[in-house]
Amino acid sequence: MHNSGLAGASRAALLAAALCLGACAQPINDPSTSGAVDTGAYPNLNLKPGVAANQISEGNRIAKTNELRSAGRSNASANGAAPNDEAYLRRIAATHDKDALREIQGDCPPGTDPACEQP
Repeated sequence: MHNSGLAGASRAALLAAALCLGACAQPINDPSTSGAVDTGAYPNLNLKPGVAANQISEGNRIAKTNELRSAGRSNASANGAAPNDEAYLRRIAATHDKDALREIQGDCPPGTDPACEQP
């Protein structure tokens, strides 16, 4: 009686495995997940592809460029120095590494930079 129970369990396991393998071997015919599809014909590479979106006009391009340049000038004047001010950039370059190391190591003088001070 004990052997027949074991044989029945192994037959059930074998049947389950066969069903699983059979289900896994079936191809999926869903075109949204199958990727490229072989149509049996070569694509025509001479067709000009369409545009994804309408291009902006020359007038809109000039207006947007001027708007961005104006915003850049106002940001530079609000920050106290122009981004291409050579003396300002050299001063930052000379002190940036030391300041960054102090901030990382937590060796900031008290009251200089709240982000640098340890909690």
